[in-house]
Amino acid sequence: MDINNLIIENIANPHELERMYRKDPKAFNKSFSQAWEQNPDSQILGVWYERLHFKETANTEKSSLIQKGFLFMGILAILAGISTRIIFHFVEKEAIAPINLAFGIIPFIAAYFVYNNTPKKSVIYSIAALFLISGFYLNMLPLNYKDSIILAYTFPYSYGYW
Repeated sequence: MDINNLIIENIANPHELERMYRKDPKAFNKSFSQAWEQNPDSQILGVWYERLHFKETANTEKSSLIQKGFLFMGILAILAGISTRIIFHFVEKEAIAPINLAFGIIPFIAAYFVYNNTPKKSVIYSIAALFLISGFYLNMLPLNYKDSIILAYTFPYSYGYW
C-alpha cells in the first residue's frame, strides 16, 4: 500500500501520522506533498505542512558584529569607565569614601540588565531608589576607618546585596 494513502487514511489519527513520520521521515515528506495536493483544505495536513516546511522569518537580518545590544553594552562600559575614573579622582583627594567606586560600575550593570529584560516601572523605580538611598547613606558616614564604618561598608557585600 502506498504511504500517501496511509497518510490520507490516518488523517484523523495524529499518533499514527507521527509514528509514520518517525519511522521514515524522507518517505513521509515525499508522499506528504502528494497528500497535501489532494487535500489542501485539511487543517491537520496544514499543521503538518507548516511543521515540515517551517522557515524562521523573524530573524532574517544579517547578524553583524555591531548589533544593538552589543553597541549599548559598549557605550555602558565606556560610561562606567568614565564615571569610575571621576569617582576615583575624588577618592584620591579623600573627599569621598572608596566604597563609592562601586557606584561607578554597578548602576551601569543594572542598566544593561534592565535594557535586556525590561521589567515593570515599579521595579525600575525600586532599583533607582535602592541606588540613591545606598549612595546617600554611604556618603553620610564619616571618612575615618573605624571598625563600625568598615562593617557598614561591607554589610551589603556580606549579605549578597551587591
